[in-house]
Amino acid sequence: PVFFAAADAVVLPYLTATQSGIVPMAYAYGVPVITTSVGGLPEVVEEGRTGLLVPPGDAGALAQTIVRFCRDFEGSAWSEAVQQKRRLLSWDRVAQAVEELAQED
Repeated sequence: PVFFAAADAVVLPYLTATQSGIVPMAYAYGVPVITTSVGGLPEVVEEGRTGLLVPPGDAGALAQTIVRFCRDFEGSAWSEAVQQKRRLLSWDRVAQAVEELAQED
């Protein structure tokens, strides 16, 4: 938790992945994510709103994206979008969705 709280961004340079449990953890601490566009990650990381996406295996693009993030993006610009995503992916929201699904019978 200390590392997330101190981070300006979480960088996840996956070559392959279907999903990542780290992304919701980053959002829980209000931290945007820089990751590769593999698996379901583009569905969770909204380009330019909750993070940035790069092609997998492209170290140059990853480095450029990190530099661009540090140079161009203010923390407050990410804050609202990341907090919205945090609420959407929270365990309370998951429990509520499961409860609603169970009550549909």
